Amino acid sequence: MMKQFLIKIMIVGGVVVAALVFLEFFVRLVPNEYSYKSHYLESNIDDIEVLIVGSSAARSGIDPDVFPISAFNVAQVSQDLETDCAIIHKYIERADSLKYVFFPILPMAYSYRMGEGVEDWRLRKYPIYMNLDVEKTAFSDRFELSNIPGSVSQIIKYLKGEKTVDCYEKGMGDDDVVEDEQAKIAQGIMIAKVHNEHFYRENYKIIVPVLEGAIDECAKHSVKVVLLVLPCYYTYCENIDPIMVSECDSISRRIAEKHPNVTYFNWFTDSTFVTEDYRNSNHLSQAGAKKLTSRIIQLLGI
Repeated sequence: MMKQFLIKIMIVGGVVVAALVFLEFFVRLVPNEYSYKSHYLESNIDDIEVLIVGSSAARSGIDPDVFPISAFNVAQVSQDLETDCAIIHKYIERADSLKYVFFPILPMAYSYRMGEGVEDWRLRKYPIYMNLDVEKTAFSDRFELSNIPGSVSQIIKYLKGEKTVDCYEKGMGDDDVVEDEQAKIAQGIMIAKVHNEHFYRENYKIIVPVLEGAIDECAKHSVKVVLLVLPCYYTYCENIDPIMVSECDSISRRIAEKHPNVTYFNWFTDSTFVTEDYRNSNHLSQAGAKKLTSRIIQLLGI
């Protein structure tokens, strides 16, 4: 009796494992923004003249379609500078036409590491979909089924014929919902508080050398680097830690002074960006992104 019971348990266990393996395999075949951007880079890297890296603020803040030359936005939600630099190191040797790399940042950029917060689950996307060597994650976090509800939801969307890639052709995020004034005010206070709680100055000594290494690699290939602090809504600017803001600007200025191929801009509190230019407190709207991108093109003479 016990033997038969154990056999049944083994059969059931085998079926469950097989089902999980199939789901893991299937969800990886479903197109997503990471796989889309990876495929685009692999197919077009030798033609790209402007490469935009960064977090979600960069993903919605610099519009590649505005450039008069070939541009692509490979920024992702919560992507940190270390991951940005890993992307550059992977593709720089093959980027025969590359002229500019854009690093659009927020004040927390030099202290933020993706693997140290609630967004650490995103790290698995890079080795899975972009074949990118990033900070190692726990074994259980190396599979899409670490988030079973999210994986199942993605599969269902795909099977229903719904969109599973959340960006436009050239990589800019397609988030087009603009919050109203009151929501922006409240969100600015809330997000600034969250960012202040994750202000780890000890990370400077880790992140800055990595960034400078990528800048040096760009210089070897005659690629110019544009480092810029993105504009943010006034309630975010007023509530973010002023030490973080000041040190971000100081570090950026020192990097630009040290590296001849770096141009630095700081639009963090630029009052020429008005309410309609923001999707929420720390992300530009599509109109704001076009406005900022056009200004950069004019200043750089692209």
